[in-house]
Amino acid sequence: MAPYMMGIAKEGNVSIIQCLQELSQNMPINKLGEMKARHWDARTPKWNERNRWKPMSLLAPCTIWYVGANTHGRDGVRLQNAYNCNIHVFEAVPTFATALKQNWENVPRSTVHSYGLGSSTRTVTGVEIEGQSTFAMETTNSTSGETLEIRSVMDVWDELQPQNMKIDLLHTNCEGCEWELWEALLQSGIIKNISIFQVGTHWFPQVKDIERRYCNIERKMRATHNMNFKQAFGWERWDRKYEENQLKNSATNEYP
Repeated sequence: MAPYMMGIAKEGNVSIIQCLQELSQNMPINKLGEMKARHWDARTPKWNERNRWKPMSLLAPCTIWYVGANTHGRDGVRLQNAYNCNIHVFEAVPTFATALKQNWENVPRSTVHSYGLGSSTRTVTGVEIEGQSTFAMETTNSTSGETLEIRSVMDVWDELQPQNMKIDLLHTNCEGCEWELWEALLQSGIIKNISIFQVGTHWFPQVKDIERRYCNIERKMRATHNMNFKQAFGWERWDRKYEENQLKNSATNEYP
């Protein structure tokens, strides 16, 4: 048994033990036995990116947060073409954000934010740019990397979602930032005000204890959301449990 599973077994948490066992069969390992960030990089048949385009109940007026747009934000453009929503787009890497703002000049109902989202507000230095596999949540010793800003998702929520109003979709593909962000959303309680949470998950060695954290996140998500689909280190979607009743019983944009 792996060390992290032994620790869980001592706690007697059967559901997390089962989750870890299932997760061990779904790691993004390529044919050479190398661990990759996701199943697409590992070229396994488990890569499920098409699932993220399954239809969603996004009716105007609606709000989307799109985290990790890189330079073109292609997912966000497709979402804007499909749904008549306002969209906030977040990109932490300055060179990516500059290009993104240029590419999004004519995207309707959109605002681009040049910072990332996490559990705390801080400056991160020495980030080495590695294209779409750039991990930008921790300072390194590099003297040539970029400096970027991470902001507390709780503070940004207060600014962009006054009176704790809901957002209809949080779409996240941010190369490893999802773990810190996801945990912050759960700990703060913001998650209950997100109708649909859709995320591409990534394995990075910089994210400590990733398997156990993943399983703890899943356990906590089940309190407020139902899993629509999931492929670890691919894509998954969670739908708020009470969204159906909310659509039927409320004409406002606030949750009870």
